Amino acid sequence: MAKKIRVKDADAVGLKLLPEERQMLLGLPLLDEGLSNRLELTAPGESQVKFTLNELDLLAGEIAGHANHTKDRKLGKKLDAICERIERIEDMFEVG
Repeated sequence: MAKKIRVKDADAVGLKLLPEERQMLLGLPLLDEGLSNRLELTAPGESQVKFTLNELDLLAGEIAGHANHTKDRKLGKKLDAICERIERIEDMFEVG
Protein backbone atom coordinates (compact mmCIF):
# COMPACT_ATOMS: atom_id res chain seq x y z
CA MET A 1 0.00 0.00 0.00
CA ALA A 2 1.35 3.41 -0.95
CA LYS A 3 2.15 5.91 1.76
CA LYS A 4 -0.55 8.56 2.15
CA ILE A 5 0.21 12.23 1.86
CA ARG A 6 -0.51 14.09 5.09
CA VAL A 7 -2.50 17.30 4.80
CA LYS A 8 -4.03 19.65 7.33
CA ASP A 9 -7.78 19.70 7.76
CA ALA A 10 -8.09 23.04 5.95
CA ASP A 11 -5.74 22.12 3.07
CA ALA A 12 -7.38 21.85 -0.33
CA VAL A 13 -6.63 19.19 -2.91
CA GLY A 14 -7.56 19.29 -6.59
CA LEU A 15 -10.34 17.36 -8.28
CA LYS A 16 -9.87 17.33 -12.05
CA LEU A 17 -13.13 17.85 -13.89
CA LEU A 18 -13.82 18.26 -17.56
CA PRO A 19 -15.93 21.32 -18.38
CA GLU A 20 -18.87 19.00 -19.22
CA GLU A 21 -18.52 17.25 -15.86
CA ARG A 22 -18.49 20.54 -14.00
CA GLN A 23 -21.61 21.70 -15.85
CA MET A 24 -23.28 18.38 -15.10
CA LEU A 25 -22.53 18.76 -11.38
CA LEU A 26 -23.74 22.36 -11.42
CA GLY A 27 -27.02 21.06 -12.85
CA LEU A 28 -27.57 18.87 -9.80
CA PRO A 29 -29.40 20.27 -6.80
CA LEU A 30 -26.43 20.00 -4.40
CA LEU A 31 -27.46 20.40 -0.79
CA ASP A 32 -24.27 22.16 0.25
CA GLU A 33 -24.20 25.66 -1.22
CA GLY A 34 -20.45 25.98 -0.61
CA LEU A 35 -19.76 23.04 -2.92
CA SER A 36 -21.89 24.54 -5.66
CA ASN A 37 -20.18 27.89 -5.23
CA ARG A 38 -16.73 26.31 -5.49
CA LEU A 39 -17.71 24.57 -8.73
CA GLU A 40 -19.22 27.75 -10.10
CA LEU A 41 -16.45 30.16 -9.10
CA THR A 42 -13.53 28.12 -10.43
CA ALA A 43 -12.27 29.76 -13.61
CA PRO A 44 -13.74 28.17 -16.76
CA GLY A 45 -10.30 27.21 -18.11
CA GLU A 46 -9.24 25.53 -14.86
CA SER A 47 -9.39 21.74 -14.90
CA GLN A 48 -9.02 21.40 -11.12
CA VAL A 49 -11.49 22.45 -8.48
CA LYS A 50 -9.98 22.71 -4.99
CA PHE A 51 -11.76 21.06 -2.06
CA THR A 52 -10.75 19.98 1.42
CA LEU A 53 -10.93 16.24 2.08
CA ASN A 54 -14.07 16.81 4.15
CA GLU A 55 -15.67 18.72 1.29
CA LEU A 56 -14.69 15.98 -1.17
CA ASP A 57 -16.32 13.41 1.09
CA LEU A 58 -19.49 15.49 1.26
CA LEU A 59 -19.46 16.02 -2.51
CA ALA A 60 -18.99 12.29 -3.15
CA GLY A 61 -21.97 11.52 -0.92
CA GLU A 62 -24.19 14.00 -2.71
CA ILE A 63 -23.11 12.80 -6.15
CA ALA A 64 -23.60 9.15 -5.14
CA GLY A 65 -27.09 9.94 -3.93
CA HIS A 66 -27.99 11.43 -7.30
CA ALA A 67 -26.34 8.53 -9.15
CA ASN A 68 -28.34 6.00 -7.17
CA HIS A 69 -31.67 7.74 -7.69
CA THR A 70 -31.51 8.88 -11.30
CA LYS A 71 -33.52 7.02 -13.93
CA ASP A 72 -30.98 8.12 -16.55
CA ARG A 73 -28.46 5.25 -16.64
CA LYS A 74 -25.94 7.23 -18.68
CA LEU A 75 -25.98 10.07 -16.15
CA GLY A 76 -25.70 7.55 -13.31
CA LYS A 77 -22.56 6.02 -14.84
CA LYS A 78 -20.96 9.43 -15.32
CA LEU A 79 -21.71 10.38 -11.72
CA ASP A 80 -20.36 7.03 -10.48
CA ALA A 81 -17.13 7.66 -12.40
CA ILE A 82 -16.69 11.02 -10.66
CA CYS A 83 -17.33 9.36 -7.29
CA GLU A 84 -14.67 6.75 -8.03
CA ARG A 85 -12.22 9.52 -8.94
CA ILE A 86 -12.96 11.26 -5.63
CA GLU A 87 -12.41 7.99 -3.75
CA ARG A 88 -8.99 7.57 -5.39
CA ILE A 89 -8.04 11.10 -4.30
CA GLU A 90 -9.27 10.44 -0.77
CA ASP A 91 -7.17 7.26 -0.67
CA MET A 92 -4.04 9.29 -1.50
CA PHE A 93 -4.33 11.68 1.45
CA GLU A 94 -4.85 11.63 5.19
CA VAL A 95 -5.53 14.44 7.61
CA GLY A 96 -2.84 14.74 10.20
